Amino acid sequence: MIEIHALNIYETKPYGDKTEPVYKLLTTEELLIEKEKAEKKAHVLLQIPPVLPPRGEIEKVLSTDTDLDGFDIHHSKYVFTDISLDTTDRNRSIVVREPNGVLREARWHEREKINQIYFPVKGKDIILPKMFEDEHLQNTLNRGDYKFILDRACLQFEPNDPLYIKITTKTYEFINDKKDFKKLLSTRHFGSLTFYLLINDKIDNLLEDIIVSEKIKDAFSLVKLYHIIHPQCKSKPQEDIDVDIRELENYITMDSKNPTLLTSALNCYLMKNENEKKEEIKSAV
Repeated sequence: MIEIHALNIYETKPYGDKTEPVYKLLTTEELLIEKEKAEKKAHVLLQIPPVLPPRGEIEKVLSTDTDLDGFDIHHSKYVFTDISLDTTDRNRSIVVREPNGVLREARWHEREKINQIYFPVKGKDIILPKMFEDEHLQNTLNRGDYKFILDRACLQFEPNDPLYIKITTKTYEFINDKKDFKKLLSTRHFGSLTFYLLINDKIDNLLEDIIVSEKIKDAFSLVKLYHIIHPQCKSKPQEDIDVDIRELENYITMDSKNPTLLTSALNCYLMKNENEKKEEIKSAV
């Protein structure tokens, strides 16, 4: 279902460092090699971001030393960080000494801030970018800059960060409501959007868009995935068979939330397909 369109994958980004184009004189054989490299890179760039449940907060107290209560007259917290090169951002030991003498493991927002200070990730901000505040986020959604939001969210947050999940969920819901799926085609986020709609049983708008676009095999694939994720659904066939028009019609009749919409789209597709076949027969005679 995920298509490869070079212009979408390698488009100029509105953020980050600008790179100058490189021009080369190549033989036909060298050009084919470069195209193959670009295609392999495109497959890597289309890998969907991980989908994880929201993480719980870290509330682990290591010790309580009452003798240290009020020791610092400024009531400051002290952060102790293991900056050994053989540790990672995920397993690095970071602890916080509270003004009242409590020694605890750093909470998630503290870990991310400290990791970014010692081992900065290019493009990631220590302070939450304003674009993710509700007002600014809504304005960006209204402009249709979905890819910009999702790319930036992947850079700024971990995939199990509740704020990342909130932002991506809001973006997916907005796209689904507007039926504006084409702006994520041939991006790494189209798979994530599709998966979100599948697990939340909201594929009707996407399925209609696919049928109207005459990508009937993709429609079959989407229904097949729906059967896998929702094995108790009414339209799932008794045997593991490939989805065809009949199975698609069964989904529309038995499980769709908007059967009228999908029936209309499918009938238009079938009618157009039938007319094209008749024209081909006439041309061949």
